[in-house]
Formats: sequence, structure tokens, C-alpha cells
Amino acid sequence: PALTAPMPTDWGCHAPEFSPAVEIYSRHGNSESADMEYDPPFLEVDPDGTVQSALDPNLWDYKLGFVGGTDAHDTRPGSVCAPENGDPNRYRGGLTISVIPSEVEYSRAALYDSIIDRRSYATSGPLIPAVANYYSGGAYLGSMGEVVDLPRGQPLNIVVQTPDYHSQFVTGVVLKSINQELSMNQIDIGEWALTIAPEQAPAFLYPVVKVDGEAWYNDQGFHCADGGRDRTERLWLSPTWFEPTSGDLDGDGVKWVDGDCDDGDPSRHPYAIESCTNGIDDDCDHRIDTMDDDCDVDELTLSEIYQP
Repeated sequence: PALTAPMPTDWGCHAPEFSPAVEIYSRHGNSESADMEYDPPFLEVDPDGTVQSALDPNLWDYKLGFVGGTDAHDTRPGSVCAPENGDPNRYRGGLTISVIPSEVEYSRAALYDSIIDRRSYATSGPLIPAVANYYSGGAYLGSMGEVVDLPRGQPLNIVVQTPDYHSQFVTGVVLKSINQELSMNQIDIGEWALTIAPEQAPAFLYPVVKVDGEAWYNDQGFHCADGGRDRTERLWLSPTWFEPTSGDLDGDGVKWVDGDCDDGDPSRHPYAIESCTNGIDDDCDHRIDTMDDDCDVDELTLSEIYQP
């Protein structure tokens, strides 16, 4: 979408119901934004025709999933490593990874539904599974492609995961929005996380997974001449959108900002009856009761229990 040639993209002509996804990467390059650093288009870029301009809530505010394509028109699906053959384009193009629930039988219709539901993401080449999940106050909000409620005043927690084996090729994960890029912290093998402070969550976020392309293709047993200025590769996971709400996520009558220590569990709130046997802070007083019948002796603070 980003190029000025053969013609610039006019997002005013876009119909999201017919085109629920946007091609963020192709053999023309990266169409993410006007100032992209990774594989920028080799033709002039139209700033108003980029993916981020379509997503921007202050501009078109479209809710679109991501796909990638080769644009080669030579019936060459599933590969971005074809020889140049005199092709004047700088890049070989991208691929689309579709996420289909395990209980759904694979079919053309299931593949189509995944794109409609924004359960797809784009890759510049590596076929690496990845998932992004969003939480707040202990409550699960949703995943890639969804529009979720985020209560005002609550932090936003994001977790991105890749399979353990594939994680050896991942060099980092960043979260992107309009003119914003946040580096995620690796907390385990194949797991990256970040917490965004209350009231600082943007209208949407999408993770970008950075991959060591040379290591990936060497592991696959071949060298891939897919173009680009270096051997770095990318995965662009479809965005997740956040709708501000003043709601109580678990329906127990207490909001996280009012002292609910786990807004994903309706049995835990400041007015709950403390259990003596579950080892959990049920009433959110920051104390876990030991297993005595009355729950009135030998109370330990969390800092005492979890001290180094």
C-alpha cells in the first residue's frame, strides 16, 4: 500500500468489510510507516498510504489484520527464496501465517476465516509460530486481532511467545503503535513480556519479532537469497485494539483500582472470606494465612513468604 507508483493508496476508498487485512510486506518492501528502517520500499513512499496511516485512530482508524505476499504472479506459493532471474525488485516478498484453532479442521474456508478474524500475521520469510496475549490486573483480555476492554487506571501486560526451539533464532521483540516502539524483556526461553503503566496504553499495539535470518536459513539447510540490506528478518503480528472502560473485569463488584488484587478471579477481592487452606491472598490484604482453622494466627506477609 505505501508506494507512490504505480499509484498511491487512497485509504478513503478502502472497504474493511471486503479487505479485512492489509499487506504489510511484499517484494516491494515494508509498507509499515513512512520512516521504516527495515527493508524500506525502493520506490518513493506515500506517507498517507502506509499501514500505520490506515490504523491511526486520528486518521482512518481501520481495524486490519496483517498479511504478506510475494506479488510475483508466477504461482510460487510458500517460498521467498527463488533465484533472481532478472527480477528488478529488491526483495523476494513475504508470506502469511494463518492461526486456526486446533479444534477446527483445516480447510480453505478455515484459512479464509482466520484472515477475516485477523488471526493471521506476516513474515518476511521465516515460518516461526508466535502468539501474543494481553492481560490486566490478573485478567486475560485477549489475543492477536481482537478488540478488548481495558479498564482505565489499570496496567496492560503483554506476553509474546514462540516455541522453545524457534526461540534460538529470535533476537528481540518490540511492540509498535503510532510513532511508538517499546522493547520487550525476555523472561524465559521463548517468552517476552512488558507492562505498560496505567493510562499509557495506546489505542492499539502489534508485536514485531526480529529473527536472525542467516541462522534460520542455515538451520533449514539452505541459503535464502530473499533480498534486503541485511540478514535480519521480521514477523509482524496483527494488532490488538484497546477500548477504555471503567468496568470490573471479573464481575465481583470491585475494580482493580479499588483494591481488587486479581481482576481475573471473582473469588478474590477485598471483601472475600479468607481461606485457610489454599495459600492464596483471598481478601487482597497482602497477607497469606497459614493452614490454621481460624485463620487468625501465624499470618505471614507476602514479603516474608517470598523473601530470597
